[in-house]
Amino acid sequence: GEPRQRFALSLQSTTLLAVSPDGRRVAFTDHTATGRRVVTMELYPAQWRELSVTPPDRPRVAALTAQEGAPLRPDTIGPDRSLPVRDYSRFSGVWNPVGVTVELPPLGPDVGATLSSRNVLGTVGIDAGARFNTQEQQWGGQLGVTYAERFPIMRAWVDQRGRRDDYPEAVTAAGTQPKGSWTWQERSVGAGVDIPLNFTRSAYNTHLTVGARIEERRVSQSTLPAWFPPDAGSVRPLTLEARGYRAMQWIRDIIPERGQAFEALVRQTPLGGTFRGAQWYGRVQQFVPGVARNHGVRLDAGADWQPLRESATSARPYRFATRLPFARGYEAVTAPQLTRLSAEYHAPLWYPDWTVLRGLVQVRRFRATVFGDATTATTRSFARGVATTTTQSYRSVGAELWMDATWFHPVLQLPVGVRWSQRLDGADRGGRVQLAVGM
Repeated sequence: GEPRQRFALSLQSTTLLAVSPDGRRVAFTDHTATGRRVVTMELYPAQWRELSVTPPDRPRVAALTAQEGAPLRPDTIGPDRSLPVRDYSRFSGVWNPVGVTVELPPLGPDVGATLSSRNVLGTVGIDAGARFNTQEQQWGGQLGVTYAERFPIMRAWVDQRGRRDDYPEAVTAAGTQPKGSWTWQERSVGAGVDIPLNFTRSAYNTHLTVGARIEERRVSQSTLPAWFPPDAGSVRPLTLEARGYRAMQWIRDIIPERGQAFEALVRQTPLGGTFRGAQWYGRVQQFVPGVARNHGVRLDAGADWQPLRESATSARPYRFATRLPFARGYEAVTAPQLTRLSAEYHAPLWYPDWTVLRGLVQVRRFRATVFGDATTATTRSFARGVATTTTQSYRSVGAELWMDATWFHPVLQLPVGVRWSQRLDGADRGGRVQLAVGM
């Protein structure tokens, strides 16, 4: 019969076929006209007919065999030699690349890719990645190991990245020194645990992950001018974080049709080190349907709060990198305190299903996005010992045209597009056209 209803299974499950406990329905994955991925149909075992194997010596089979001039195959076909038997080792087969994960704005400020390798059971993995932080305009790389044979999931990693920040105007014996930006390098070693929880009981994909991290970061190669205190040493952050997702999304939806997502982070430095700092970060997203099928609206709000310097003579707090993307159209600025509001409308335009460049690129869809962003950045500077706290707004509206394509099929799914934005604040006010990669 025609499948007509959804079945209450996790959409992340690898099960392709499942029978209900009462034996009257079967659930399976399918791509229906409405985009559903898990459907059910009734079972009628009483109407099943037994199938018998056709004997190889029936007249029709014998006639076809004579016509082809080939003898019948033997009843039993087996390997001509026995296969070697080896004991399972969780580490011997860990070099087994399974995919590339792409990290793109506007979900975060980073553009990057991670190559993942897992053993045959997926219990031990190696991840190697590189990323470019669009907010700080710096590169970084990471190599990590994951152990998931027991609960919770354990991770360890080494990381190398560049950082950039802005320094304020300073008054010295030589006179007033102008404000500017400076860079430094960070090398870190860290370990952590994750507890992933799957609460999916319907078409809403529902997940919650909580975790903890501890790191040792070494700061070096600072270009901070000499009139500021030296900036080299170590910072030892302890991080607690949680992220959750509850949403329903079908095959052709650009973003979830309905749902919510959130992430939260608290970071402190209670373990000593040269620098002290703190970070409180939170972000929520709401997904609602658009005016037509497969259209969608995303509402996004977030804040990243880090302490400001208390006085001209107090130590400058260490500034952690933010996870908030900046308002589109502007050159991103760094600040210890950021807030962001954003609204987007997504609409599909065309499904050409082109394959070009001898199959290396598959163009699946063209789509459009209309957006409005608002970011505020709060900083503090000192002039002759007097503190000045400044809050600057960065608002923009605009539109984007995207091409969803698979590159080097089927290795990398990477949308590319063109963005027009109208900047409403500051000296950069006006229109701007950019090439973009994103979601």
